[in-house]
Amino acid sequence: MATCFEKKNTILQIRPETRDRYINEVIETLPIKTAFQDLRKVLASPECDLSNDVVKVTSFVLDQDFEIQKCDVSARSYKFWSRYKKELQATGMDLKSNFTKENLGEESDEFQIRRDWNQLSRQLALQNPTECVMEINRLKTRPQRAIKFILGSYLSQALKGVRPSDSVFACLYRLILYKLPGEGKRFFSSEEDQVLRKCMESFSSLKSASVQAAIEINREEKSVYDRMVRLKASAGKKQTGRFSLEEDDIILRHFFLKSNVECSVAGIQSLLKGKMSDFKVISETLMRNFVPIFNRWQSLLAPTLLAYHFGCLHSPWRRDLLLFALEKKAVSHFDLKLEEIQEKWPFLTLYCTQVHLLRYFKRQPGSLWKKVEDNLAKVKSLKNHPPSVKRAEDIVKLYTKIMDEKAKQQ
Repeated sequence: MATCFEKKNTILQIRPETRDRYINEVIETLPIKTAFQDLRKVLASPECDLSNDVVKVTSFVLDQDFEIQKCDVSARSYKFWSRYKKELQATGMDLKSNFTKENLGEESDEFQIRRDWNQLSRQLALQNPTECVMEINRLKTRPQRAIKFILGSYLSQALKGVRPSDSVFACLYRLILYKLPGEGKRFFSSEEDQVLRKCMESFSSLKSASVQAAIEINREEKSVYDRMVRLKASAGKKQTGRFSLEEDDIILRHFFLKSNVECSVAGIQSLLKGKMSDFKVISETLMRNFVPIFNRWQSLLAPTLLAYHFGCLHSPWRRDLLLFALEKKAVSHFDLKLEEIQEKWPFLTLYCTQVHLLRYFKRQPGSLWKKVEDNLAKVKSLKNHPPSVKRAEDIVKLYTKIMDEKAKQQ
């Protein structure tokens, strides 16, 4: 029996006649009002098992007056778009594959997709817009699975160029689930990791476990599966490298919630006076050696929280500290007394100061003050690094959430 696929030189190729049919389906359009007759019957049937929100969205879009690509009616995959990109561009189509990020402003693709979905949700008075998107994503059988193509086509009207409708819906799915407005990708909490580990113990395969866990924690199945792979690979191993924001959250919650340390300057300073061995308990949770955790607390977390309490979170202390070393003619960081530093910057710790002073011009020979003097113009123009400022603001957000949780408990 002839098939539309042939193997040639171990590469799977599509026959020319099949390729031309696929390309024509992308080029040809038809009114959405005349399409999806099978789906309209399902929506009108009293045995329809779709939620009211999904029925509202689908019925509304099907009654709109716009053209939809023929390939969306058949709910075909767009994997052949990249393969035949040149042929499609030759027809004059303005193909776009990537979506511009939301942080680029109101003209970005992600911003417009989120805006149009929020307007549609308010217009139709949806009870749970997030659950509606999740339910549409779970639809795998015909003709219900065409709903994601319908919604993606509707949201793509405001975008520049021609976009695969299922890619537009996938972008909306990512934005709704784990990319909140004004925040980055939502990390996995320790509670969610516990749910994932329980599902991994209950099921023999990660695929089955990820399906169940995704429903329990309201997450995308792919991201849950990837997280399970990392948890399985890191079991019994010590992690190294940079700390994630999730790990910072675990450290803060350990001290200010579980250990019940006061969320104040006095409470933070009491932790600074503690021993390095106090961090051994949390090292088991983070799967890290307790020494890097202690250094993380001393060099970043504690100074950031103290700066927040003193109202100096955005202070240009990095530049001023180097100028202070020049003023004192400090040969190295050992020549600077912590008491004098804390008179000017009460939120700095000894370890934070040492790490910062060793960081700049470390490849140049000579004393510290001389290196600052030789690079005086560069030092005076020095500002807080945007990544450092962003991380400090994220840490403060986690800290304020913990403070609110403690206030509710009391």
